Amino acid sequence: MELDSRRAKFWPIFFPKLESIMSFIQTVNEFCNAQTRTEADACRALPLMLRDQWLQAYRDVVLPDDN
Repeated sequence: MELDSRRAKFWPIFFPKLESIMSFIQTVNEFCNAQTRTEADACRALPLMLRDQWLQAYRDVVLPDDN
């Protein structure tokens, strides 16, 4: 039950017009601490938190050979 309620929480989304990348990282860190998430959870969820050119840049750098 506890795990289901943790999974129901949505990850924060990065909006570069509203916050800096450093501020967003702090937000994600606070979210992870509040939801008992790990750094590995955050790394796996990062593509879900990015939009538009930020997501494309992530794919270009982190997943260059993944089609």
